[in-house]
Amino acid sequence: MHYNEALELDKSNKKLNSVIYANRALAYIKMKKYEQAVDDCSTSIELNDKYYKAYLRRAEARKELG
Repeated sequence: MHYNEALELDKSNKKLNSVIYANRALAYIKMKKYEQAVDDCSTSIELNDKYYKAYLRRAEARKELG
């Protein structure tokens, strides 16, 4: 819920929003919601393709999906 609220604060700040999406993806991974995690990581990468944690988290979620 808090990540959703944070994303609404400043939609123009791509770098910050990239981190928020990647952090929400980690929360999804911990809840075993891997498809949502992949989606959030992909959005994070679209916003900032240099944020390596998003790539790592997306790989982890994809691994769990098989």
